[in-house]
Amino acid sequence: MEALLSVLREGEDVSTLLPVQLQEAFDRAELERVLPFFLFKLRSADFALPQEFDLRCAAAEREITISNFWWTSQVKAILQALAAEFLPVILLKGTSMAERLYGGTNLRTSRDIDLLVRHRDLAIAGDVFTALGFIRGIDDEGRHQTWIRGATMVELHFDLICQEDLCIDLDRIFANSTPVTFAGQPAYVLSPSDELLFLCVHGIKHSYEQLCYILDVALAIEKWGTPSACAVRAGDIEFVAPILELGYAMARKLYSLETSAELSLNSKAAIRIDRIAESLWSRFFESSNTQNFWCSPRRLFFILRPTRVAQVRYLLYVLGANSSEDRALAARFHIENQWLIACIRKLRLVFKSVRRGGVGLSKAL
Repeated sequence: MEALLSVLREGEDVSTLLPVQLQEAFDRAELERVLPFFLFKLRSADFALPQEFDLRCAAAEREITISNFWWTSQVKAILQALAAEFLPVILLKGTSMAERLYGGTNLRTSRDIDLLVRHRDLAIAGDVFTALGFIRGIDDEGRHQTWIRGATMVELHFDLICQEDLCIDLDRIFANSTPVTFAGQPAYVLSPSDELLFLCVHGIKHSYEQLCYILDVALAIEKWGTPSACAVRAGDIEFVAPILELGYAMARKLYSLETSAELSLNSKAAIRIDRIAESLWSRFFESSNTQNFWCSPRRLFFILRPTRVAQVRYLLYVLGANSSEDRALAARFHIENQWLIACIRKLRLVFKSVRRGGVGLSKAL
């Protein structure tokens, strides 16, 4: 991990890294889904790589170039079809964000295509995907539809995040969005403030379990600095500060940022978030490092709630909600009754808690 960080960070001498360290850094970059940016920074360091390692990098760069061409062409065809129906669509993450934040469409790993449309446009967008040969996959209820065609998967979002996790104002999201041209096609991207918040929320959703989520946030902060008002509804405005502060705290672990969040957090809350960030960051250096460090993304949303009352309300929501895991388990046993599916949720939480040595429901979320 230290060798990987040396390559990613500015101003560090990577010419002293041994061949075995370079190989280990390559493997770790692949695990953390930052390999394209790692290779770019390594080439930018302008020193002679060991021949065997150089061949490995060149092979990876060829694969990245082919993958980037594939994903960019897929996005272009989809945008073209949606534009023909005059549907406004916001590009999320992927090659578009790589171009704007990383400096090139081939500098960030893509595994799918994320698009945001208004809820009222879902039916027309669905018809467009059907006409393009996509098949409707398993949906994330309340947030996005999944469309699949061969190796291409599209997540068609009609919300950025579950409203119970953070109440986003979608009308303001679209009103604040910026028109762009990507791959020769018209589209929109999130405003800088909304995109930074989205990346911080996305990092929390994935418990910042891979370096790619931290790198996204760090590069966004370097580009845009302190955010202005985000498109969040009044009831959740106080929740924005801890979300952004955790994003800044994680980014500072990776880079020495000149800007700070400048958020209205008291010293006690700031110290608590720094401790959370330190705990999350330390997992990258543990020998038993695995994904899903914090049991579930729900846990971070729970502990970052600014008050006990907010935490209790969120806990009640989580206990009553049915996840995709619950629905999948119910389907295996042909259970359709919603009350029984809700019971499965409670049993899974208790089982998780017991299996982890009675760590409590907050860690089993």
